[in-house]
Amino acid sequence: MEPEAPEFATSILTRVAGCEAVTLRAWRNRNGLFPATMGKQGWNRFSLVDVCIARTVVMMTASGIAAGEAIWFAETYLRTPFRLAHTKDLDGDMSGIVAFAPKGTSETATFRLYVEPHDVAAAISEFGGLVTLLDINLIHAQVIAGLEATAEPKKGDA
Repeated sequence: MEPEAPEFATSILTRVAGCEAVTLRAWRNRNGLFPATMGKQGWNRFSLVDVCIARTVVMMTASGIAAGEAIWFAETYLRTPFRLAHTKDLDGDMSGIVAFAPKGTSETATFRLYVEPHDVAAAISEFGGLVTLLDINLIHAQVIAGLEATAEPKKGDA
């Protein structure tokens, strides 16, 4: 599975990400989520990275982060980390932990990619005590498991 290949329908994305289709449409229309797939004729297809980004936005908004900020952050900064997670490049030398602080702690949203576990306390202190930590590898694994659970059995499988 190529991480950027558009192969999943909207129904799969919403099921695996954990959001309603109407929510996805609102995020796309109001906040510019997945601009590359907007405005085309025919059916939308989403990549594995898109599904991971949608799952991340669902998780961030559920923790109280505004949809616009969550979408901006995920679209701007998480495509490469999710691609690296899929190719297993985050399993060894590079941490898959991302720290994000919304605008409330400073004038602009702040983030750090690839926070090492021993640096989490420093990131929390740097962000003024309010930080959302995302484990890119864990979110990727959740999405893969969700996609496998929704996959249709192939002909000949019992």
